[in-house]
Amino acid sequence: CSAENPATCGGSHAQASVQPLHYVLRVSDLRGALRFFEEVLGLRPIRHEEHPAACTLTCNGEYDTAWSKTMVGYATEDVAYCLELTHNYGVDHYKRGNGHQLIGIEVESVDAAFQAAVHLGYKIDNYNVVHGPDGYRYRTRWTTYRNRSPV
Repeated sequence: CSAENPATCGGSHAQASVQPLHYVLRVSDLRGALRFFEEVLGLRPIRHEEHPAACTLTCNGEYDTAWSKTMVGYATEDVAYCLELTHNYGVDHYKRGNGHQLIGIEVESVDAAFQAAVHLGYKIDNYNVVHGPDGYRYRTRWTTYRNRSPV
């Protein structure tokens, strides 16, 4: 089964929908990040995993420490796109690169998201962008649907 040849995926469908399940964000303060995602963006924790040994994959960064991942979203990964919050224990900040500039996300109320962000001490700029934990920026807009992936 492949995106190039979806007919090989089985079943009677000639085309298959290929969608990434999640995107990884490294967070230095897991509790603070979870509060931001829940109170500002309305994402809820879907699942959490603890890993006592360092990750052998480089997508997590090259850190020789225990780590965790917490999936947050509006629904589970089989229904909607999620964000994976990866936390490397003992790492208090991450060097920002220039490859990831902005995450677009739909929220039920942009005004409520802005109020929650300001209440938590986060900056809002003139383009509906919330400057969140660890320097990630989120462009918010009103949701046009529910039960589909807003990210």
